[in-house]
Amino acid sequence: MFKSHCFDRVTQLHIWVALVGLIWSGVLFGLYLWSVDIEKEHLAELIKLKGESLAYHTQVLRNWVGGHGGIYVEGNFSISVGGINNWTKE
Repeated sequence: MFKSHCFDRVTQLHIWVALVGLIWSGVLFGLYLWSVDIEKEHLAELIKLKGESLAYHTQVLRNWVGGHGGIYVEGNFSISVGGINNWTKE
């Protein structure tokens, strides 16, 4: 079997390139997983902030409506009125 010096150098070069490529792929995959994890944390924080904002604005609207005498809606015969709200104090 004939092995030349040039063939050994090319084989070693291929091994080093493959090894560096494998390490680089691992680094990129790790960075991708890290990025996905951070993005999930940011999404959870954004959802929490939007929920808190919605609850706050709903409470402000209810306080404003309550402070101005409530909302009056004229009765309409095509709409069935449910009667007294069972959850309010009389």
